[in-house]
Order: sequence, then C-alpha cells, then structure tokens
Amino acid sequence: DYPLTMIGLVHRLSGRVRPRTTLVSSIRQSSRAASAEAGEPEAAPVQGGRALLVAEERSVDGSRHSRRLRQSRWVPSVMYGGDGNKRTLIQLSLKELSAEIRAKGSSFENTRYTLEVGGQQHEVVPRQLQLHPVTDEILSVNFMKFKLGMKLDIPLRTVNDELSPAIRRGAFYLAISKTLRCKVLGDNVPPFLQVDLDGAPNKSVLRLEHIHVPESLQVHNPDPNFVAGTIVGKRIGLK
Repeated sequence: DYPLTMIGLVHRLSGRVRPRTTLVSSIRQSSRAASAEAGEPEAAPVQGGRALLVAEERSVDGSRHSRRLRQSRWVPSVMYGGDGNKRTLIQLSLKELSAEIRAKGSSFENTRYTLEVGGQQHEVVPRQLQLHPVTDEILSVNFMKFKLGMKLDIPLRTVNDELSPAIRRGAFYLAISKTLRCKVLGDNVPPFLQVDLDGAPNKSVLRLEHIHVPESLQVHNPDPNFVAGTIVGKRIGLK
C-alpha cells in the first residue's frame, strides 16, 4: 500500500505507476529497500559470458495475484518472443533482481541475459522496468527474447573529459539526450555508448558524429538534429 502521506494519497487516488527509468538513484533506493531485511545480495552469476537470471513460471495473471507475489518478495514478469510472439508468465526473486539492477544501473535494460525458466535457458533483454511512484519498489519488469534486428535504447556516457580544453578550465558537460536508439546487428551489445569530448571547446554541441557506435549496432533512423549534449559554463577568461 501507499504511505499515508499527502503525496501518497495523491498517488493512491490517481493510480499512477512510474514507467521504466534510467535514474540510477531511484534504482539504488529500490535495491536497498529490497535487501534491508535479507542482507546484501550478490549480482547474478555469469554463465557462458552472460549474467544468469533464474525465474519460475506461473499460471495466474492479474493485479491481485501480482500484489500477492510482491508481498512474498517476488517480482511479477512476462517473457515475450519466440513462436508467434509467445507470452510466458514468470516471476523472479526480488532480492536477486534488485542486486542485478543495482549492479547494472542505467544499462540494465540493454543488457543481454540468460534467463532460465523451468530448466530451459533463453537469451533475453529486460524491458519495461516499473517502480513504485513513492517508495521506488520494483513493481514489475518484462523480458524480450533477444534477436538480431531488435532496437535498444543505449545509454550515453562521456569519455576523454580531461582532453577537453573547456572542461579543464572549468566548463562542464550538460547532457541533453540520455540514450540513443540503435538497431542490433551483432551479438555484442555495449552497456553504453561513448560521447567523445576530446578537444571539445566551450559551447560545443556534441552530435552523432561525436558518438562511438560499434559495428554491432546501427543508429535507428538517425536524426541530423540529434544532440547528445553541450559544453557550458566558464571561469573568468574562458571563451
């Protein structure tokens, strides 16, 4: 239930649910809440070069059943994909999932996992992570079976900040876009894409040509007006 506060009452009446988010602070708060009672969990084990998540199949759907699962420290989930875009109802341990989300941060939803369900293993990518609007508790997360050609939103991260003369003299990078949508062409999906600040002067506008995109990815519908971020701010004498 929502906390009995004014903001909690507003959320209760409106029925709002926070959609997937790239706010690492919210994800960390959710993870800390999940591990407060049961101790600090470890990130998912690695199998075949990819992190392994273990889920149990379930046969009952609906909001009432999902609420009971959360009360029992499980996260309701659905795995999509396969023959006829099959929909499989599953549930994952809140403790283990929280640890993995905390470990991956904003790259969680573009990380390729091995998901084990009923003894069978599937290559998947997380989708539609939902958090409670007040407590940041993990409400649900779905999975899509991995296939070449699928589209992912890859987080952007700056590199070579120290090689920007503007940043060395006190300016800073202001992110305009948090992610870049890409089409998957190969097996290796990076956790983030690099925005290169090497040589960037003050008031620079960082666009697609400043982003390192590996051969395993292709920018989906590239926009010539896309802006990753800008260099702003200055000290006295910086032009």
